[in-house]
Order: sequence, then structure tokens, then C-alpha cells
Amino acid sequence: MRLASKAVIARHEGNLKESRRLFRQAFEEESQAANQTSHEPARSILHRSAANLALECGNIEACIALAIGGLAGHPPEDIAGELKDILEVALLLRHFALPDNNNNMTGEQVYGIVKIIGNPDRGIRTEYDGQRVLPQ
Repeated sequence: MRLASKAVIARHEGNLKESRRLFRQAFEEESQAANQTSHEPARSILHRSAANLALECGNIEACIALAIGGLAGHPPEDIAGELKDILEVALLLRHFALPDNNNNMTGEQVYGIVKIIGNPDRGIRTEYDGQRVLPQ
């Protein structure tokens, strides 16, 4: 998650190219770790984290796959709830987004759409600070 923190800082400083690169690298590392772990709750926590990073990268299909993968085991109730929230956001994004030919979006596009569809009662952040739009 060190890379994700650096990506947030880079985005906050206006360096979107570096932010995207760092988010993608963090996503790749976290999804690899998620797929190599079989013990709960670590497995579902890593899937949640990787799904969040996929969403941050705008990779909607990877986000959906990781959220479903995290739910496929026996995650703790709170983690399962967060995975369901992430899955719901990703499915809404897939439905409403105008993706490129790889069904990917930029983090800025994801942020704008989630800001519109976000529901604060469900734990979706809708601030305008541009930092994170992922389930809390």
C-alpha cells in the first residue's frame, strides 16, 4: 500500500501521469498477493484492497473479478460487506461508463462517476477532494 499512498500524493500534487503509474503498479502487486493467499481473513482483505486499486486504476472488469473472488471464500462479515459495496460500484460503473475499447477508465473518470452515483449511507465517499472514492 506504500505505492498507493505515493499515488494519492502524486495526484494531489497534480502529477496525474505518475499517479496512474503508481496506482497501476500497486494494483498489480496487490492482485498478485491476493491470488497467492488462501487463508482468511488475509485472502479477502487482499482481494478487497486489490479491487479498490483496480477501481482506482479504472479497470472495472478486474475490480469485479477481484470483488467476486474475495466473496467466493468465507470473508468476515465486515469485509464481505465492503466487497459487496465495491462490486456494486463497479457494476454501476460498467453500466453507466463510456469505456475505451478495453473497458478501462482513468481514475479521474471513475471519481467523477462515483461522485454522482455514490451513496453516503452505503459508505461511498463523495467528497470533492479527488483523493479517494472507494468504500470506507
